[in-house]
Amino acid sequence: MIEAIEHNTLGEACDLLAKGFPLRSSAYWEDALQRIDTLGENRALGLPVGQIMRTDGRAQGVALTIASRRPSDMGVRVNLNFAAWYVEPDQRWRAPLMLRALNRTPCDVLTDLTPSQAVQALLPTFGFKPITQGFVLDLAAFHKGGGEVVDLNVAATPLGELLHAHQRFGAKAVMLHTRDGAQLPLLYRVVKFRGVRTAHILYCGANQMLHDHMGALSKHLRRQAIGLVKLEAPVERTPPRGWLRAGREIRFARGAVSPDITDYLGSELSLFDW
Repeated sequence: MIEAIEHNTLGEACDLLAKGFPLRSSAYWEDALQRIDTLGENRALGLPVGQIMRTDGRAQGVALTIASRRPSDMGVRVNLNFAAWYVEPDQRWRAPLMLRALNRTPCDVLTDLTPSQAVQALLPTFGFKPITQGFVLDLAAFHKGGGEVVDLNVAATPLGELLHAHQRFGAKAVMLHTRDGAQLPLLYRVVKFRGVRTAHILYCGANQMLHDHMGALSKHLRRQAIGLVKLEAPVERTPPRGWLRAGREIRFARGAVSPDITDYLGSELSLFDW
């Protein structure tokens, strides 16, 4: 039986997540679930923060389902991200049944951004396709050029409130002003790569525009003592300039996803201290 994570089963879900991801404690997962609730998107849409698979009365599997909304020509588009999926070893044969149930959650785009190798093998059966071929690391010091990056004005973009909401979880929302006057909202989070402070781009509405104006972003990052930029390498595009880590951190999605947009809002990458 698949059931929604409720207030009275939060502890059970966190204990199972800690078992499945032993580098993270139950307290870590309690905080992660609280972050999903604080973002408020699941609550606004009436969707649970995750699901538990129960057999013979025991919790045998768990997955988080992080929802978020995007404005679209049709009104509102709902993105749903699967995260932290774990099934007990002796119940792994039930994993496709759990994925099938999760797949029925009403939404427009489904993503799985950090699947294990075993899960990657399952995803195509349920309509998921890889949307990246790896990621690229680039040195901020290498880029010069015009344009400017400033703090995000929430009113300047339809996604302003959602981007701003992510800042309470450690991300940084900014606006890139290009040389010709265009504006490009961005969200990044500072991570470490081999000890070097790195800006991982988590939202960019026009990847090519960003690649053409890396000088402006690099200038901003150097002021923050950030040495590297981490960019996604979409499957349908030539990777951006830099060191391509092919085959690493492959992201999957089901639904209409543009290769010119990086969008990990409402995911473990943008909400958790992953």
